[in-house]
Amino acid sequence: MWRQKTSPTAEPLALEEAKLHLRVESAEDDTLIGTLITAAREAAETFLGRMIPERQFEILLDRYPETPYRFPLLPVKSVASIVCVLEDGSEVRLTEGTFRLAADDRLVVDAWPDGAARGYDAVTITITAGTETVPARWKQAMLLLIGHWYEHRESVNVGNIVNEVPQGFEMLLWPDRVVPA
Repeated sequence: MWRQKTSPTAEPLALEEAKLHLRVESAEDDTLIGTLITAAREAAETFLGRMIPERQFEILLDRYPETPYRFPLLPVKSVASIVCVLEDGSEVRLTEGTFRLAADDRLVVDAWPDGAARGYDAVTITITAGTETVPARWKQAMLLLIGHWYEHRESVNVGNIVNEVPQGFEMLLWPDRVVPA
C-alpha cells in the first residue's frame, strides 16, 4: 500500500491553458475547471502508472520485500528513508549506504535488519516520485478529458449515439504507459 505524503505544488496544466482549450473567457467556472484539471491529472497518472508532479510518498509493507524491489510509483527520484518495525516492536532506520535506488527505479537493500519485520505497515519507505517535465501529448490527453467532462457533466448520455473520440486519451498516453511486470 502507498499513500501520498505531500501534495503537488502545481498541476501540470495551468487554469489558463484549460480555459483556452475550453474557450471559456469568464471566471465563473474557474473552481470547476480547477477540479477537472486535478481529476484529469489523476486519471492520466492511473493510466500511465506514473506520477506526474513530483511529490513525496510512503510505501507501507507488512514484511521485508524481495530485492530488488519494484516500486508501485514511478519514476522514483530518491529514497529518503526506510524504517522497519521489528518483531520486538523496536524501530530500525536503515542508514544511507545500506540501500540504493537502481537505474531501473528499483530499491536494492544490502541487508535487512536482524529480526523479521512483522505486522501491518512494518516497513515504511519514504520516496520522492514524479516527473518534472510533462510531454505535450500527456497535456493534450488531459485537455481532452477536461473538455469532455466540462461539456458532459452527467454520467449518462441519453438519446445520443456515442462513439469514442479517435486519437483520444489512451492513444496519446499509451506509448509511455508502465505495464506492471
